[in-house]
Amino acid sequence: MSVEINDVCRKERCDDSRCCICRIIKKCKCSFIQLYLPDNTIFTFTDPNTETTYTTFLVEKVFDDCCAILRAVTFIPGTTIEDGTFTTTRLCVTVDLCEFVAVFCFPDECFRC
Repeated sequence: MSVEINDVCRKERCDDSRCCICRIIKKCKCSFIQLYLPDNTIFTFTDPNTETTYTTFLVEKVFDDCCAILRAVTFIPGTTIEDGTFTTTRLCVTVDLCEFVAVFCFPDECFRC
């Protein structure tokens, strides 16, 4: 598991460090992510029908303008934490990746879908 922070991009002499989150996600080998806002809080999406809040997302698509479609992911507990599984929902949100300062990438093997 890794957290990529836009300060890393500044060291790489990125012209616009805000775009680095987009670049990281495009080359990220994992599909499941959490995004961090400038105030260091995790980005959340709340389902308006059920008021369920999601913090983990599957990257569905990244566009050239650094927008992305993210699908909310939910945890279904098992008898132990190791028995639980993550599953995708029908909920998607489109975000501007330039609005985030860090991304946490989960290795795909963490998610048994």
